[in-house]
Amino acid sequence: MLLVVFIVLVLVIVPAIEYSMAGGHVLSTALGAITATPTPLPQYPLNQPVRIGDLQVTVTDARAGETQFNGNRFYTVTLTFQNYNASDTYTIAAADFALTDGKGIYYTPSGGIQSKPSYDLSPDTTGIASVVYIVPQNSDKMQLLYTFPSATAAAPDKGRTQVAFIL
Repeated sequence: MLLVVFIVLVLVIVPAIEYSMAGGHVLSTALGAITATPTPLPQYPLNQPVRIGDLQVTVTDARAGETQFNGNRFYTVTLTFQNYNASDTYTIAAADFALTDGKGIYYTPSGGIQSKPSYDLSPDTTGIASVVYIVPQNSDKMQLLYTFPSATAAAPDKGRTQVAFIL
């Protein structure tokens, strides 16, 4: 064990420090400067259908409710789903939706989709559902983020696509 620590110290850390000092770089600053830039999501307006694979989703309405006693309000998003697959049922999970505001705050559905944690869309059918959120009264510039289900049951986390609906 002590031999491994010694080898790492001599072969990795010491040369890194020497390189940093010789080049006039601060090692921690150089390492800390590496950042990942998120890929922007495709954005769609109200009433524009978005189809990924056999599932099409359209946000048909978004409306804020009246102020509640605690200064928050309900925000309801109505969606239309179309399953073009002739044999598979899609499960639309409430966890795949998030509402964001102009300040970058994320909100999760209050009570799920139609008050259920998920919504099953049978083959070759269309469905309408609402997702309700509780947001502060002054929230604005709302976007609904949706992550489409995977294309196949064999790879549940592969090929998932996320989109943003501008509300």
